[in-house]
Amino acid sequence: MMQILFIGCFILIGYVYPFLVTFRGGKGEQMIVRTWVWISVYLFFICVCFRPLLESYYPDANTDLTWVPEAKSFVLSLFMGWTLPLVIGAIGNLLRRLSMKLFPNWMNRISIHRSPHNPDFVK
Repeated sequence: MMQILFIGCFILIGYVYPFLVTFRGGKGEQMIVRTWVWISVYLFFICVCFRPLLESYYPDANTDLTWVPEAKSFVLSLFMGWTLPLVIGAIGNLLRRLSMKLFPNWMNRISIHRSPHNPDFVK
């Protein structure tokens, strides 16, 4: 159960959030920094705080803790954590541009920044 929660939170932070922000027209720089900080804080909590807590709570060797990353993962996320939101944000931006050409009215409804050419535009 904990593995599903761990992977689900990581997918939401690392993949879904950057894609939705850039697909809806948000600022890429802010999204990359936010996602990098969230991934770093999340992995710090999981690697540095959660793993020792589990090891002390389950001292017998029968418990499988291989799904919990080690502290090396946190250090790696500090240096390389920005690449995941950058790539996913680029895919979201590419799909946004394609969708703007194919479905401009629908994209204008879901965009963060609405166009004044839309009748639903509210200032």
